Amino acid sequence: MEQRFDNYRILIADDNALQLETLKAIAEAIGVSCETAIDGDDALQKLLNAPAGYYSLFLSDIFMPKMKGFETAMHFRTSDHPDARSLPIIGISADTDPTLYDTAISSGMSSMTLKPVTEAALTAFFTLFLTEKKANTVFAAQMQHRIEAERKQRAFIQTISTDIRVPLSSVMEFATLLKNGEITGEEAKNYADVIISATERIYQVINNCQLDFENTGAL
Repeated sequence: MEQRFDNYRILIADDNALQLETLKAIAEAIGVSCETAIDGDDALQKLLNAPAGYYSLFLSDIFMPKMKGFETAMHFRTSDHPDARSLPIIGISADTDPTLYDTAISSGMSSMTLKPVTEAALTAFFTLFLTEKKANTVFAAQMQHRIEAERKQRAFIQTISTDIRVPLSSVMEFATLLKNGEITGEEAKNYADVIISATERIYQVINNCQLDFENTGAL
């Protein structure tokens, strides 16, 4: 008996109209309800504007105008949408470059397949990601780990930016005064001491941040 997926709705994105209709026809032939997007930007807007649970899976061409499938996946994964961490995203491409799979996964896609996409391939993906949901739990955990790592990176950059800005400004200001000859004699020595102290502070901030990152395994 042919396996069917009548209770699922997916979004398909492809800038090639013929390819888009072909994918839609294959998916509908096994019971899936389909909506389409003509490029990555169109797909992202539909994903972000959809209510929670509206789409069961996103099938996306990799290379599209305005926004590539990789970029669409990354933008959606890092959004605040309720389905951003759990929605299965399958990339499709005619390019056989073996590095594309790694790029797809690192961008937030769940998996990738090559064109032409067959009914057998879609059935396998739908079974894995929709019916059995075996890959979703693992993928969600991987995404959560990646998001946490990115959060730590942002915190690191913010710390560097905040803690270094003041002493760095002092270094630049006092060095400019010395260079222009506006400060001489004993006062110049005092200003030089300020520059040295500010520079030491900058090194301390960098060293502390590096140690924090190493200790938390964020590097």
